[in-house]
Amino acid sequence: IGELHTHRSAATLLASCALFMMFWLGKSGMQPILAIVGVLFWFLFYAGFAKVVATTGLVFVESPGLGLRITRYLPTRLMTPETLAIRRIVDTTYQNGKCFAASNAAHAARLAYPLGEQAKTVGRVTAIGLVLALVAAAFSTVYLGHLYGASNFSSNSFSIAPSYLNLIVSDIRNIGHDPNYGLKMTYVIGGALTMAALTLCRYRFAWWPLDPIGFTLVTLSSVQRAILSVFLAWLSKSIILHLGGIALYKRWPPFFIVLIVGNAFGLAVGIVVDVIYYPGAGHNLYFGD
Repeated sequence: IGELHTHRSAATLLASCALFMMFWLGKSGMQPILAIVGVLFWFLFYAGFAKVVATTGLVFVESPGLGLRITRYLPTRLMTPETLAIRRIVDTTYQNGKCFAASNAAHAARLAYPLGEQAKTVGRVTAIGLVLALVAAAFSTVYLGHLYGASNFSSNSFSIAPSYLNLIVSDIRNIGHDPNYGLKMTYVIGGALTMAALTLCRYRFAWWPLDPIGFTLVTLSSVQRAILSVFLAWLSKSIILHLGGIALYKRWPPFFIVLIVGNAFGLAVGIVVDVIYYPGAGHNLYFGD
């Protein structure tokens, strides 16, 4: 009850997608063991960031690295040239790392939970919408890219991606040469120990004020741009709870929902204005992601 899909269908889809990704990476030339580890880490990372989004209340979170970036912590002498090449190729799809669909799925699941059995209808509609969005995005990107040239999109995905060819050549030429590898792993281990300590304190001491999630997110550009909004939301919530308790708090959600709807309406008006008055030279109305 309240689930978007049955547990059996969710497990079947997860296993099917994981096996397909492992097979694709393996056929692309990646070492089988790294393909398996990379895909498992991918799903673990996505699930973790969906949990972060659900815990913090953010719409999405930019991640510091996804999927095959875990291989950056391996000495290059343990990887074949084919593995290094496919790692860089997959990196071109990173695009700010919003944990593709994971955050949105977490929000959809939470919103649909009170609907009971009707939640499965929401799940089917969400899946259909996702497929249609992927088709529309792929078609429009290819069409506009051929029509105007993808380099004119002013997007890092198209301006930086070509440089990955040079990175592939550089990685292959420098196999076995890992400058400052020990220092890099020292930072990794230090970060892991710090995170473990913060998590332990968070769950063991009721008075502990620092949430470990903040340690993982504070360096991300999207969080830094949104930090004022997050602070104002926290401040508003604290004031409301202090003045009227939970009863007053439950009366205020419509006000904040109206703010969100107003923001979306303003973006829609901006898009219409761009289409009419600035055709072909619009503005980046949603910067900060």
